[in-house]
Amino acid sequence: MNPARITRHSMLCILATLIATLTGCSHYSSPSAEGVFGASTTTSESLRAKDAYPNSKRSARFAVIGSGDDAKGWVEVSITPVSEGDRWEVAYRKKNANDPFRLDVYSIHDGDVVMIETTEYDRDALTTYDPPLIVMPGRLRPGSPFEQKVAMTVHPPKDRSAVRRKGEAHQRIELIGQQVVKTGSDSIEALHVKCEFNAKLSPAEVATVTERWYSTEHSPVGFIAERYDESLKIMGVPSSSRGHLWLLRP
Repeated sequence: MNPARITRHSMLCILATLIATLTGCSHYSSPSAEGVFGASTTTSESLRAKDAYPNSKRSARFAVIGSGDDAKGWVEVSITPVSEGDRWEVAYRKKNANDPFRLDVYSIHDGDVVMIETTEYDRDALTTYDPPLIVMPGRLRPGSPFEQKVAMTVHPPKDRSAVRRKGEAHQRIELIGQQVVKTGSDSIEALHVKCEFNAKLSPAEVATVTERWYSTEHSPVGFIAERYDESLKIMGVPSSSRGHLWLLRP
C-alpha cells in the first residue's frame, strides 16, 4: 500500500478527532415528508422578530418525523426569561430527558433578536458570536433577504476560558413565502423562512440550512415546523451530515 496514502488517511483521522464536537460520523438528512407540506405561494406579509422569537415563559412539543412521515419521538422546546425579558433561554429536550441537548441564549438589540451563545451538549460545545448573531431582524420582508458576517469561537461548555477553535461565518435569512403545513389533523398556513449558515473553522467547513414555518396564532414558541440539514467537510472532503424535521404536536 502507498505510504503516502496511509499518511494522508491518518492525518484525516486525527483531524476528524480534533473536530469531534462538530460531527458524529453520521450520514443522513431530513426526511422529505412530501405529505406534510402543501403548495408554496407568494406573500406580502412580513415577519416581526418579536413574534418569531417570543421571550416569555412558554413551551411546545414537536414530533420528530421519520422517513415514513411517522413520529419517532418528540422534542420539547421551552422558553425561560433570565433577565426581565432582555435576555432569555430556549432549551431543547428529548423525550423523557431532564437535561437539554441544546440551550440557546437570546437577547434583543435595536429591535433585532440576537443569539448570544448556543451550547450543544450532545457535542460538548459552547459557541459564542461576535457580534451577536442576528437570528431575526426586527422585520423580515419577502424579497429582502438579511445577511450578516460574524466571528465565532467554540469553547468546552465547562470552561469558557479555553478555546477549541475560532472562525468566521456568513448567514442569509430569507422569507420565502406562505405554505400550508399539516401538523397532525390540522392544516396551518404559515410563513416559510429559510436560513443558510456557512462557517469556516479551519480545517472544517460547516454548512447548515434551517427552514422554519411560523404561525404565532398556533404555536406558543412561534414556529410550527423546523427542517434542519447540516453537512461537514474537512479540508474540502465530505465528512458527515445530519438533519431532522420537527412538527408541532398540540
